[in-house]
Amino acid sequence: MEAEPRDLLSDLPDDILLHIFSFLQVKDILCLRILSTRFNKTLCTATPSFCFSDHYLHPHNCSCTHIFDFMFNTVPKNRPHALIINRVSFSCFCNKPEHRNLHKQWIIQLFKLKPSMFYELSLDYDLPSIFTSLPKFQSLKVLKLNMNQLHSVNMLPQMKLAALETLHIKSIYSLNGLLGEWISQSFPFLKHLFLQKIIIWAVKPDFTIRSSSLVDLVIHDLRSPIPVRIMAQNLRTLSCFIRERVHEYNTKFVLESCVPNLQSLTWVGRRVGVDLETLKNLQVTTNPRFLITRESKWDVLIQLFQAIRSARQLHIDTDVLRQWMRRTIMGILEESVSLKNLSHLQIDVVG
Repeated sequence: MEAEPRDLLSDLPDDILLHIFSFLQVKDILCLRILSTRFNKTLCTATPSFCFSDHYLHPHNCSCTHIFDFMFNTVPKNRPHALIINRVSFSCFCNKPEHRNLHKQWIIQLFKLKPSMFYELSLDYDLPSIFTSLPKFQSLKVLKLNMNQLHSVNMLPQMKLAALETLHIKSIYSLNGLLGEWISQSFPFLKHLFLQKIIIWAVKPDFTIRSSSLVDLVIHDLRSPIPVRIMAQNLRTLSCFIRERVHEYNTKFVLESCVPNLQSLTWVGRRVGVDLETLKNLQVTTNPRFLITRESKWDVLIQLFQAIRSARQLHIDTDVLRQWMRRTIMGILEESVSLKNLSHLQIDVVG
């Protein structure tokens, strides 16, 4: 008869556990599957921070009851002065229906903790009421919002998180075009902005992203029938990854002339919608990466790339074609961008 498997780690004395946690610099308590009362107390005194992440909470490895016990029983009774919850994700729970109420109670209890303990917060918009508590967390540096195809920005409360530096927004329909205004008003000192799966439906003349502190902007799959206007005088890096396979969207990006510090522009997509006229006075200083073409010459480039691909398959020398392609691309760039300080050029083509 086989002996029952035992967790030898839970049998170790507290002083040994302290040495182990200190040596391993344990930060993610949920990767430890044993959360007994004694074990929790040891963690609370040995670990400087706690990281709740989702990949340890797969439905097949549900830890909801242990988390519930930890938050409701251990933390209130043994809250050390050094307890810091670095990252919290509300998308980390399992999908068991019988645990949904447990999750809500866990969140309520979590918000009763000292807000200054939080550094990074990830939210799924399944519990809209939690947004009313966000202004309490003035120590937040990173906020990740999965809006789950929220259909109105009006549902988002006005807030001001002055310490926030990084914002991720995913999966939202902006029916009134106010998403940009909400971002600029709520996060005045934002440095890094990531927009993913954003669909704009608005009658306004444009959708504006306005920020004096923004240095890095990443746009992944933003669809808009109106121009996307970027006004950020300190912007250094702009990366656009656009899918233009849906014919009713023809997203156009307009870079205002007040982006003198832009150093890197990366465009990956089948169609290009950057307004080149606004880039004529742009001074590129270090390692820019460009894929900017006029639509009238796009077909020429596509034919060149297709010809090079075919030639390689037939083991034919492509030097002449590559030189022709290089002259075509450089000609387009010289018409639209100041290349005075250009030090490096990298062309990436997708589609």
